[in-house]
Order: sequence, then C-alpha cells, then structure tokens
Amino acid sequence: MTCMFADYKFGAGRYFQEKGALSAAGMEAARHGGRAYIIGGPRAMSAVGEKIIKSFRASGVEHETEIYPGYPTEDKIKELAVKLKDRRADVIVGVGGGRVIDAAKAAAGEAGISVITVPTTAATCAAYTPVSPCYFQDGRFDKTLWHENEVAAVIADTDVIAAAPERYIVSGMLDAMAKYVEMANGGIPGFAATPADRHGACHLAKYIFDTLEECAEQAVRDAHARIHTKLLDDVCFINIALTGMVSGMTRGKGQTAAAHAFYNGVRRLFCKEARSFLHGEIVAVGLLSQCAYNSDMKLAAKLRGFMRRLGVPTSLAELGVAETDENLSALFDFMKTARFMQAPGADEELLRESLELTRGERSAQL
Repeated sequence: MTCMFADYKFGAGRYFQEKGALSAAGMEAARHGGRAYIIGGPRAMSAVGEKIIKSFRASGVEHETEIYPGYPTEDKIKELAVKLKDRRADVIVGVGGGRVIDAAKAAAGEAGISVITVPTTAATCAAYTPVSPCYFQDGRFDKTLWHENEVAAVIADTDVIAAAPERYIVSGMLDAMAKYVEMANGGIPGFAATPADRHGACHLAKYIFDTLEECAEQAVRDAHARIHTKLLDDVCFINIALTGMVSGMTRGKGQTAAAHAFYNGVRRLFCKEARSFLHGEIVAVGLLSQCAYNSDMKLAAKLRGFMRRLGVPTSLAELGVAETDENLSALFDFMKTARFMQAPGADEELLRESLELTRGERSAQL
C-alpha cells in the first residue's frame, strides 16, 4: 500500500562526531543486531579498516567485509542487497566517500535493513541524507534513488576527516553553500506566506552560506597544515549534518536546484572529461549558472572570486569540457527535464541563457 502523505526524513537517527569516534562503530552496530556487513573503498579500508574491525570484535558483532570499488549502479546495488539477505545481515556499514556510502544506503533499502555510515571526508552530506545518486557502470549519472528510511547512524571521526586532503573539505563547503543559492531564488520568503519547514530551511541554509563564506579560507589553511582545529570540526558538522538537515526539511522540494542539475548533466554527458573532479567542484561551476538563473549577477561575481581564492574550477573548460554551443545545448536539454523545471514559473529561456556563465570567457567578465 502506498502512503499518500509526504513524510519528513531529517537525516540520521544518531550522529556521532568527535575524535576517535570509530571506536563506537561496533557498539552502534550491535544496537541493530548481531550480524554486520561492512563495505568500504580501497583507500578508506586501508586507512581505517583495522580500527573499525577492532571495534566490531570488541562489541561481539559478527562481521564480513568487502572492498567496494567503482560506482553504485543499479545492478551492483541489487547484488549487494542479495548478499545482505543471504548473510542474514542486520545492518550494513558504509565506510569511505560518497559512492560507497550511497551504495550502502541503497542496498540497505533493497534488503530492508539498517545502514550506518562512516564518512572519511566531509566532501558532501551523503553520509546523512536518505538519498543515493545511481550511476551507470562507466560512471555516467543515471538517476536519484529516494530511500524509505533514514540513515540509522553516522559515525564521523574527526581525526580521520581532518587528515583528509583540503580539496575534500573545500568541495563539501561549496556543496553546502549551494543549498542557500538554490533555495533563495527571489530571496528568503516571509514567514506569513511560507510554511515553517521551508522558512526554517531557508534560514538554516543562509546560516550555512554566511558561516562558510566567512571561515572557508582559514579552514583550508588549517586542513592544508594538517592542524586539527575547532574550525575544521565545525565545518565537518556543517558540511555533513546541517546541510543534510536542510535537505530533509525541504523534502527535496521548493528549490531551484540548477547547480545540482548541472552536476547531474555533467556526470551524464561529460563523465570521461570531468571524471577527476569532485561533486562540490562541479556543483560550484553550476552555482554561477544558478546565480544567473536567479538574476543575481552580483552574487555570481562574488562567488567566482571566492571560488578562485579556494582554487576550484570556475568554468566548463576548467572541468575539462569543451565550451562549444553543442555541449551547452546538450546540457540545457538535460537540465530542462529536472524537477525544478517542472514547477510553475520555470523559465527555459532563462535557463539556457544562464548556462552561458559556465563559459570561461563569460565568467571572467564578472
């Protein structure tokens, strides 16, 4: 039976963030049963696998581990779900970056079990949100999967996250800042005419944007110097938890999400060219187009300067994509099918024009 009501999924049932939090992994898994299946990327498991397994042994939780390379494809997710059922696993634990975590969340949904996420970077809010991008085998974006249940727990060990290259935290900050720009088309709406969920989400997104704009450059310096500071811990919480809360409060609605539609388009159409770039780096280029769609060229100029100082791409060319009319037309054709373009007031011509700002020559004029 399909429920006719849209529910809120605010993110994670439990959220751990502190130094040495990996030691809580086994104890947390034990809350969901006695059998766990752990998947992780090769680098992540090499870095933290022993600590996680030690925690599971100490908690008396039976466990099996699998190195999960590649993308979360529909076939791989189904294969993983079959393994979970065959092993009679009570919980799956995803360790690493967004791809592994997205696969774990999707497989948990297929198998009907709990999922615990253990992010090793703060590059996205993937560890917190009940959503998984799905890809084709070659890495092209396929579709987005919306999960029935929230993440059971997030275990964010700040010793691990602070040790990651600064590029990851930069990517996460830009992805987090995108939420406000995507929601604020026309400014923050007044409370009297706006549901409290959207109104509150807008203000939280504005807090995220303003805070990260102010502290980003210092956070990058701290990360580059491998200095574990309060600021890095705060940015980690913002990138993962607060940004995930914004998504949960809006239920994926009420956002002119051109920047993320741009990401999906680049991943679908120019996967090979942009393969080496992180989620937030591609979203950042899309933010320039987002600002143009919002008719806020002042913010576009401000963001481009900010992105330059952080050392991230500011154009399609810097993502490795040729800035031809044909390529921009293909991006437009993909993006015009996005959810936000089906809403009343969506403007296809404005979307087409806004993509011009992703050309290097055009953005340099800001």
